[in-house]
Amino acid sequence: MDICLIVFMLGVMLLCTFDLSRTLDIIVIGPLQRIMGNLRKMTSDLMAEVSKVQHATHGDGDDDPWDLQVSEIKLLELVLQKLANLSAIFMQQNVVNKEEMAAMSLEGRGVLLDMMQFGFADERVSHIPTESIASVLQAVETVSWKMTTEKTIINSWALDLLQIDIEEIDDIASYIFFDSAVGQRAGRACAGPATFQNFVKVVKARYTNQPYHCYTHAVDVLHTVYRLLSLTQSDKWVSEVEQYAILVSAVAHDIGHFGRTNPFLVETQHELALLYNDKSPLENMHCASLFEICSQPGSDIFKSLGHDNYSKARKVCILTILHTDNAHHFEMVKDISKIYELAKASCDVQACEQSLSQAYVEEVMHKNHLMWLQLFLHLADVSNPLKPFHVTEPWAHRVLDEFFDQGDEEKRLGIPVGMLNDRDKICRPASQHGFINFLVAPLVFATVRIFQPLLPLAEQMSDNLASWQQLWIAEMQPVPEEVAKRDADITKVRDEVRQLDERATIEMRLVRCEGSWDTRRISIAVPLGSTI
Repeated sequence: MDICLIVFMLGVMLLCTFDLSRTLDIIVIGPLQRIMGNLRKMTSDLMAEVSKVQHATHGDGDDDPWDLQVSEIKLLELVLQKLANLSAIFMQQNVVNKEEMAAMSLEGRGVLLDMMQFGFADERVSHIPTESIASVLQAVETVSWKMTTEKTIINSWALDLLQIDIEEIDDIASYIFFDSAVGQRAGRACAGPATFQNFVKVVKARYTNQPYHCYTHAVDVLHTVYRLLSLTQSDKWVSEVEQYAILVSAVAHDIGHFGRTNPFLVETQHELALLYNDKSPLENMHCASLFEICSQPGSDIFKSLGHDNYSKARKVCILTILHTDNAHHFEMVKDISKIYELAKASCDVQACEQSLSQAYVEEVMHKNHLMWLQLFLHLADVSNPLKPFHVTEPWAHRVLDEFFDQGDEEKRLGIPVGMLNDRDKICRPASQHGFINFLVAPLVFATVRIFQPLLPLAEQMSDNLASWQQLWIAEMQPVPEEVAKRDADITKVRDEVRQLDERATIEMRLVRCEGSWDTRRISIAVPLGSTI
């Protein structure tokens, strides 16, 4: 009797278990499988669109020692995290919201509203470097033989052109174009010294005697672009013609600037604003002036180039000079951030390496080379806060002198005075805090994530931010609450610099993961010896 009861109970339990399993399958497992299937398909389709740049360099072989098999859940977690990061970048509309804007200082609002007129995205063109063109100058001939500035100074961030006479500045420009490592492979392949000197003479005459937008500023930007090309090993990812073109763009990027901003030209209906339909009137004028100068035989710095190379050089000049309009600034920060998210693994691994890896060159550099050239000229144009403070400070006063001069004219004309242009209201050190914190720092951090060798610029920027704060405290004697707010900004910048620095100390390896549900792979960077 007891045995029969036990058998009966076991039977009942089995039937209940079967029924519960069937119920769970209908109510939970089935719908969950359908949801996971749809999610896998959606994720696969989305990743096919947004991460083509990652998969282009990876083969389909199964003998890669770095390939890992991971669970579907883990792979989906990795994919969805990347999609979340990308979505945050794509959906970002403004740097700050209305509440944050209302809480800002006058100088901070001025940087965002007056200087940074939110702009438009540009087309990006993929690139394969072309073969070297024939040199027009013997490699053994030294062009800048009169130069007295030490080459070690030129090949550093300590060059202070405001302390150098104009003839020596010309010699430094000649050194960069012909005798530097970049000049040896790019400048000498594209121009002769006589034509270059004629070109510089005409360009220098076209620059007006403004405190900031002057010929010295042009050569300062040239030097910065040269350093950026050198530190990022540009010979590995961009052609000689394009390196040459970006150097020319640097010298010419502010030709004819007369110390007024684009918003001022639009507000006053200046002839340049009318000519260029309010779209980057100054930058369009600078670019047109460059090619007008080059239309003259004696100063045609492109005359040695063939048709195809000339077209390539002209394209670089137009794209990069027009992109120095600050209206495009935040869109560029977003574009760079998107690329980093798509190629994060390659960039993080490259941060630990001295030589450029093939994956990094193909995945990041070649495919976005025109964006990097645009970035370099724009970054160089706003790079004064990235130099040693004794170089930074006088340039900051010069640009504010121009703003104040425009503000005086705005008062005379009875038109709205730009927030940074009123000499009676603006504190100079406070304006630099806003300029660095809201404009320069986001660009620099996005740049260093791609180009780790540029980390010293971020470190110097952090130091300069603190130096400006000390000057602000001495001049304004602010209340502790205001000091605390700026202390928090400085701490945030320093923390970001520290994280970027630490990234380079952790040796990483590139891992490509795939799941059983999809043959497509995702690249991630993990520390050596670790597992997912």
